[in-house]
Amino acid sequence: MSQYLPTQVAVYRHLLTRHAQDPSFRFSLRRSFSKKPDAVQGLFIGTETSGYFAFTLWHIPVGFPGSAMELISYVVKVQSDGSYRLKVEVLLPRNAPPPDAPGWHPNTLPGRGLVAELQQQSWPEIVQWHAAPETNKMFQLTWWASMHIPDLPALLPAFDAMLDATIPSMDAAIAAHAARTPGWIAHRYTAAQFDKMRDGVESRCADILAGKFPEPKPRPRSYWTTQVEAHPESWTQFQQQGLVRPLFNHPSAVSSDDNNEETKQLAQAQAGDVVVVTHGPRKVLGVGMVRGQFSQDAGQPTYSCPVEWLLTTSVELIGTPFNTGNAAWNRTKQWDAIKAAYAASTPELLNPLLVRFPGLFDAPQKIDERDGERDEPEEEVGYWWLNINPSYWKVDAFEMGQEQVWTTHNEKGNKRNVYKYFQQVQPGDLVVGYETSPAKRIKVILEITEGAHLNEDEREIISFRVREFVREELTREQLLQMPELQACEPLTGGQGSLYKLTGTEYQAIVDRARRIVAPALPSYSLADAEADLFLTTQQIEHLKVALRRKKNLIVQGPPGVGKTYVARRLAWLQMGEQDNSRVQLVQFHQSYSYEDFIRGWRPTEKGGFELANGVFVDFVRKAQHDQARDYFFIIDEINRGNLSKIFGELLMLLEADKRSEQYAMPLTYRKEGEAQFYLPPNLYLIGTMNTADRSLALVDYALRRRFTFVDLVPMLGEKLVQHLTTTGVPRALATEVVSRVEALNVIIKNDRNLGGGFLIGHSYFCTPPNGEGPEGWWSAIVEHDIAPLLREYWFDAEERAEKAIRELQGTAAE
Repeated sequence: MSQYLPTQVAVYRHLLTRHAQDPSFRFSLRRSFSKKPDAVQGLFIGTETSGYFAFTLWHIPVGFPGSAMELISYVVKVQSDGSYRLKVEVLLPRNAPPPDAPGWHPNTLPGRGLVAELQQQSWPEIVQWHAAPETNKMFQLTWWASMHIPDLPALLPAFDAMLDATIPSMDAAIAAHAARTPGWIAHRYTAAQFDKMRDGVESRCADILAGKFPEPKPRPRSYWTTQVEAHPESWTQFQQQGLVRPLFNHPSAVSSDDNNEETKQLAQAQAGDVVVVTHGPRKVLGVGMVRGQFSQDAGQPTYSCPVEWLLTTSVELIGTPFNTGNAAWNRTKQWDAIKAAYAASTPELLNPLLVRFPGLFDAPQKIDERDGERDEPEEEVGYWWLNINPSYWKVDAFEMGQEQVWTTHNEKGNKRNVYKYFQQVQPGDLVVGYETSPAKRIKVILEITEGAHLNEDEREIISFRVREFVREELTREQLLQMPELQACEPLTGGQGSLYKLTGTEYQAIVDRARRIVAPALPSYSLADAEADLFLTTQQIEHLKVALRRKKNLIVQGPPGVGKTYVARRLAWLQMGEQDNSRVQLVQFHQSYSYEDFIRGWRPTEKGGFELANGVFVDFVRKAQHDQARDYFFIIDEINRGNLSKIFGELLMLLEADKRSEQYAMPLTYRKEGEAQFYLPPNLYLIGTMNTADRSLALVDYALRRRFTFVDLVPMLGEKLVQHLTTTGVPRALATEVVSRVEALNVIIKNDRNLGGGFLIGHSYFCTPPNGEGPEGWWSAIVEHDIAPLLREYWFDAEERAEKAIRELQGTAAE
C-alpha cells in the first residue's frame, strides 16, 4: 500500500494535536475537490503522482490578478522507498501590474520587501535559506529541513522541529512587512476559515480518515518524445549505450531542484513508459521502452535514463506532428500515428513486440495530474487562441517552459467571453498566444497544463506554460490574408480572451509563424557577397572571421565606401539567407541616450509615465528566445553617440566570453521582479564609423577593446568599371570617372590636414543613370554630391577645392 495517504492522515492528526494545545495554531487544508464522485484526493494540496503534499499557516493573497500560489509552504515529500523529505518554501511573484491597472491592490505588490524581511530575521542555526537565482521569475527561498527521514515515527518530531524553528521568525517578518505596506493583507487563518476548511476535508475524506485507504490505480503507460534536432548523431549514442539523454538547448537549466520545470518533466518518466526519438517535424528515428528513472550524469549538467530500444528503423509521418522548438522531452499525442507508420512500413517487426509487451500498442491514456486518476483514452488535442493583455504579463519577459495562469472571470467578477471555452480546455491543449496592443502580434505557442480549477483564493483559473516562441511574429493583417483563416473566430469579430481554433487553423498559423510554409527567404552565399560587394574574397572572409571571433565588429572608413551596406550583407552571409527579421538597424546621434537604447520612462496615452524597453533590449529578448539562430544588431554612425552613456552597465556584457546567463546583471531601470539581463551567444553587434567626421570624439578605450575594427577603403578598380557599364555608363566614361577619382584621392591622402580617412568612396557612383544620360549622370554626381564635400574639406582653400572639382568634371584645362 502507498504511504502517501496514510502519511497525510498522520500529519493531519498531529497538527490537530498542536491546534488543541494552541487554538491560534491553524493550518490550510484542501479547499477544492474534483467533481468526479469516485476521485481519490487527500486532505492537503498535492497529488500522489508527485509524492508531495503541503500546507501553509498564513492567509496572504500575494500576486497579480489571476495568479495562483501558496506564499509560504511546509512541504512533505513521500519517496518511493518509504522515506521522507521535509522543506519550507517561500515563493513570491517578482512581477506586478502598475498601480493604475484594473483591480490593483497593495497585495499585488511583488514580494521583494517581504523577502528582505525574511532574510534579516534571526533564524536558529539549523535554518539555512537558499535563494533561487535572480534570473528566476519568482522570489524563492527554500530550507531543506531534512533530506532523509527513514519512517513515519521519525517524521512527526522532525515536523515539530521544523515548525518551531520557523514560525516565530516568519510571524515577525510578515508583521514588519505589513507595517511598512499600508493596505497589505496578511494574517493567520481565522477560526472561521479553519473550521470551514476542516469541515470540507472531513466530509469529503471521511473514508481516508477512518483508515480506508484505496489502493492506487495502476499508472497508465506514458508516451514521450525526445528530439535530436541539432545533434542527429546522438541517436547512435543512445542505441550503443542503451539510454536516452534529452538534448536541452541549455543543459544548465536542468537541475536537481525539484521545482525546476525540466526536472519535473523528467521525473514523471517511469519504467514501462515508451520513448520516441524524433528528428525534424515528422521523422521518427526509433522507439524504446523506459527501464528505470532519470538520474543526473556524474559531474555533468545532463540527465539520462536506461532504455531498451525496440524499433531502430526510421519512419516518416504525415504533416508536422512534432515540435522542433526547445521541447527536448515532452509527452506525445502522436502514438497512434507512429504505430500506424511502423505497421505500414515494417509489420514484421511489430508481431514479436505484441507478444512480448502486451498492451504496448494500446491507445495512450490521460493522467489527471491533480489526483492521479486514470481517465478514458485521450481525446484529440484541442486548439485555442488567447488574447494576452500585456498589462498583466508581457510575453517577451517570460522564458521557455515558464508557467502562467489566466482567470476565467474579470476583475469585476464577471465571466469572460466566451466562458464555455474556459470550461473546455484540457491539459495538453495547444494555444496560440496573441499579444494585444501595442504589439498586436502572434508571439508564442502555449500548452495547457491544467483546465479550469480553483486556486487557493477560490478564483477559477486555467494554467499553461510557454512551449515555443515563434520565429515570425505574425500581425493581424498578415493573418487576415491567409485563406485558411477566412472563418477564424478571433479574426472575424467579437470580444473576448479565449477563442476556439480548428486543427487546420492552428496548423496554418503555426506553420506560417515557424516559416515552414512561408515563401522561402532568398539565400545569401559567399558568391552573392562577392558579386554584391567591392571587396575581395579574402577581405570578405577576414570580416567573417573577425565577427565570429569577437562577436562585435566596427567597420570604419571614409565617406562612400558602403559601410552600412557591407554590415547588412555580412549578417546575411553568416545567416545564409536574407532574413531581415533577425537584423536590427539603428543610427546613433548626439542626443541618443541610454533611455532610448536600453530602457527609460516614457509618457503614456492616459497620462503619467511607464517604464518602456528601448530597441536594444527588445531585440536581445528575441535573440534569447531563439538561440539556435544568429541575430545581428547594426549601429550606424556608432561614434556619433556618447557610447559609455548609451551602453551603461551593459559595457561588460559585450565581451564575447560573457555572453551567457552566468554574467547576467540588473538594468539601471529595473522592472520589479524581472530577471537580470544578459546578452546571448547568438547576438552579434556591427557598428559603422565615418573616419572623416572630425567633430566627433574618439571611441573610448573601454569600448574599443571590446570590438574588432576593420578598415574599408574605396574600391575604384576594374570591378567598379564593370559595374558601371552594366548600369548603362559607357566603358570609356566609366574608366575616365574611376581614373579622375583615383587621382583626386591621391591628393586627399597626401594632404596633411586630411589623409586616408577622407577619401572619396565608390558608393557615390553606384546609383545608375536615371533618364539624364551618362554625361548628365556624372555631372550631377560631381555637382551635388562631391563638390559640396570638397568645399568643406578645403573650406580655407577655396581655389584648391574648385580646381579639384573642375578636374573631376574634365574641364580643368578650359
